[in-house]
Amino acid sequence: MQYKLSEYNPEVHDIFVCLSVKNPYAKMIAEGKKTVELRSRNVKYRGELVICSSYVPEGEDSGCTLAIANLYDVKKAKDLTPQEWEMTGIPEDKRYLYAKNTAWMLKDSRPIKKVPIKGQLGIYRIALTKGDL
Repeated sequence: MQYKLSEYNPEVHDIFVCLSVKNPYAKMIAEGKKTVELRSRNVKYRGELVICSSYVPEGEDSGCTLAIANLYDVKKAKDLTPQEWEMTGIPEDKRYLYAKNTAWMLKDSRPIKKVPIKGQLGIYRIALTKGDL
């Protein structure tokens, strides 16, 4: 169960760093089919991210945790190789729309237990009951 950070108790809760991603892309990250996430902003954070599916579009896996992935690098989308562009999941004819974005490089993605989450924009922290993930 998700708690407000103000309710955090280290004996009862774990803190996780999260990123909300729209489906089908969140599911593709969980399955290891997407290892490059395109964002409008750079980020200094490196390390494990809980990938959460956003509520939009609504569906079976909306609004819950799906995976843990390691954010290991960030680079400009214009510097992506053709192979890295393939790992964005963006169709080739739409890639020009993302040329000014930042590519967040992910690895070691693994599915996790689905826990309902109230997502946010950007990277954010959440408190969950110990053992939920």
